[in-house]
Amino acid sequence: MIDGKTAVKIATEYLYKMYGKGKLLNPMLEEIELSDDDKYWIVTLGFDRPKYAPGDYRDILVGPSYQRVYKVVKVDAEKGRPKSMKMREL
Repeated sequence: MIDGKTAVKIATEYLYKMYGKGKLLNPMLEEIELSDDDKYWIVTLGFDRPKYAPGDYRDILVGPSYQRVYKVVKVDAEKGRPKSMKMREL
């Protein structure tokens, strides 16, 4: 079984793979939890994303405004592989 620190590393690498390392502003570990059945590490990672005006196809920023985005990465605790990534609802 992998430990929590390894699960965070795997989840972070997976997030970078999906989004690209240079596109994540202020990435941070927010939460980590081992599932009740000990099968998965549930890792919540947060990062800042620029806010864009609706309908502008992300070409023009609306001021220097950012929103915090949270992704939950589920990592197999035995094999150390990411199983899913979802938006965390606030």
